[in-house]
Amino acid sequence: MSPKTPVMIDIETLSVRANAAIVDIGACTPDGKCFSAYINPAAYDTEPFSMDQKTIEWHMETNSDNWNNYINSKMFNVEDALDLLSKFLSDVCPDKDNLIVWAKGPQFDLTILDHAHRIYNRPLPWKYYNVRDFRTVASMFPDIVEEVAPNTNKHGGLSDAIHQLKCLERVYNHLGLELE
Repeated sequence: MSPKTPVMIDIETLSVRANAAIVDIGACTPDGKCFSAYINPAAYDTEPFSMDQKTIEWHMETNSDNWNNYINSKMFNVEDALDLLSKFLSDVCPDKDNLIVWAKGPQFDLTILDHAHRIYNRPLPWKYYNVRDFRTVASMFPDIVEEVAPNTNKHGGLSDAIHQLKCLERVYNHLGLELE
């Protein structure tokens, strides 16, 4: 059996709907490989993606530092960001059957990414049966997750992915398991 390659993915969006406009994608592996892409909201066709003022205001109030970083960073259009994510995932795990994708609530992050891939006719870079839910693991082992230093840069795609992966690794180590 080939070894599995776990990757934690986190996104930031301008809505909480399944067709939300994505503005930040972060991903990381246990061996320290990282991916980050900011997406220019002006690059979206408004019809297939949702944006709502309440979510935008929440982001600006919750962590203005991330939004300042976002505004001052290189931005991609949606298609390029999706292609770059796919390339990153393919580089870290050339065999999609061995790629295990984690998210804190795949029904949010991965559902929204799936929507964007479909809209832009891009193949999904992971197998549906290799999706894992960090939120469930974290709720089962809250004391162990709390042992990890808090994320001081919340609501940034890459910083959230890195923090979630550290928490997940702590739980797996506690259980004496190898992360997959």
